[in-house]
Amino acid sequence: MTLDEATHMKIWCDGGMEKNPGIGGYGLYAKIVDDSASKVIKRFKSSGGKLRTTNIEMEIFAVLASLHYALKFPDLKVTIYTDSQWTIKVVTKEWKVQKKHAHKILLLQQMLWNCNHGYEEERVRLKWVPGHSGVPGNEIADDYATDAVQRMVRTKKEFGIWLHYLKDYEEE
Repeated sequence: MTLDEATHMKIWCDGGMEKNPGIGGYGLYAKIVDDSASKVIKRFKSSGGKLRTTNIEMEIFAVLASLHYALKFPDLKVTIYTDSQWTIKVVTKEWKVQKKHAHKILLLQQMLWNCNHGYEEERVRLKWVPGHSGVPGNEIADDYATDAVQRMVRTKKEFGIWLHYLKDYEEE
């Protein structure tokens, strides 16, 4: 099976914390599938985190990492599953965002716009799933977020795609 047969990408993402605030991680699990979603063509994962952060920030970075991968596959329809209703509602402008998160949410909104711009119908969708309820993809993403936290507890080093987008950004 090749990427030529791929039509969809499903991404589950989650954030996790040692304590809030504290060391936090995010993880994502993705699979690229055919039109019937019965054949998995490719799977991948990503994770990262910060030594001093909050749960909300890790949920934001999980969606950021997911949108980053959605941009890499412009021919695929993408569904991003997150258990963070807050992130979905502020990205879709249903809820107002606090000033401390405004820069990151603006980045997510811009990335989502870039993913969907020029397509007749919405190519990338954000969908809510209940957390810690046995949804396999969400449980895997949660495990990757937990692994990221444990890695930083051991190494005391931050890592992940968020550094690419926000390394020069400092909170006010």
